[in-house]
Amino acid sequence: MGYLYQPWVRFTPKNGAVETWKLSEKFTDVEGPAQCRVDYVLDFAKRTDLNRQRGQIHHGFRPRVHMVLDIWTMEDQAHHAFLINRLVNPELCTVDLALDAGLTWRPVLMERSPDGPDPLGGKVFVGARFVLDLEARSLIPEYPDLVADPVGVREFLSDGGLESWSSATDLREWIKNITNGSSNQDATVAHEGNYSARLDRTTATDGSLHVINANRVLAPDSWYRLRFWYRGDFTAAVNGAAWRLYNVTQNTALQNDGSWGTPGAQPLALAASGTWYEHVIPFQVPAAYGAADAYNVELRHHYGANNGQSVWFDRSSLLGPIRPTGVNAW
Repeated sequence: MGYLYQPWVRFTPKNGAVETWKLSEKFTDVEGPAQCRVDYVLDFAKRTDLNRQRGQIHHGFRPRVHMVLDIWTMEDQAHHAFLINRLVNPELCTVDLALDAGLTWRPVLMERSPDGPDPLGGKVFVGARFVLDLEARSLIPEYPDLVADPVGVREFLSDGGLESWSSATDLREWIKNITNGSSNQDATVAHEGNYSARLDRTTATDGSLHVINANRVLAPDSWYRLRFWYRGDFTAAVNGAAWRLYNVTQNTALQNDGSWGTPGAQPLALAASGTWYEHVIPFQVPAAYGAADAYNVELRHHYGANNGQSVWFDRSSLLGPIRPTGVNAW
């Protein structure tokens, strides 16, 4: 198991605008701290009762962060000085730290006096090493699960379970685009709950057989997780079912590798007939995308070559914001 942190710092002055730093962009020499270690120090008191039985009173855990900054350029040193000067003046500026790319913020103070500059390799013209030790102002009640989703994750799909139908062919929360077949409520073949959505193709024409959860709004530069289950009554290596997460505003779509590109549908393999498969893809919304961009989630039976056959979808979800892939909680 590895540990990966992406430290961000947020400055909230008593008078002035809030400023957020990604330390990888401010300490460019080594793209952030050269080292980052986190300890969760238990705040507790021991006690002994009248029978001389030992006990403890636990108050919580105090996160402490040890960061080593290797600096070569004067610009990076200026950023270091800016950070230190805000930390030592908490009455003028609150400093919050997030180690999970801006998801979980904790107000921090200096745990001890900063170290440095120490010449790297003993040569002052090469660079300097600074050591910064911080601690959270507040205790946390439990030792954190380092791989759990952060607090505040929300579901962005309406009726992701595909359970709410106004008729045998119409979902209440999903728009259907059906010209080459039909969408149907299926109470017999379902992965979870009472129903799945079955798409039946009746012509040999590609496209135009899908249901759409429309006009979702996602935050730029944030991570999300798209998940759904699917199955078919046929086998197809790459041209069975399909899906699309479409940015209507930018006219782009999420690709199967997590990048953003051309707005075409993404194919799903059907290795075996009659078997449910789970498709999970974590992805990041590009920072350059708009905060009000509209996104459509589309579940498709896309390919006319599979005329006369069916695809089922069930238990879909679009969760976020989540932690970037591989980044730990704190």
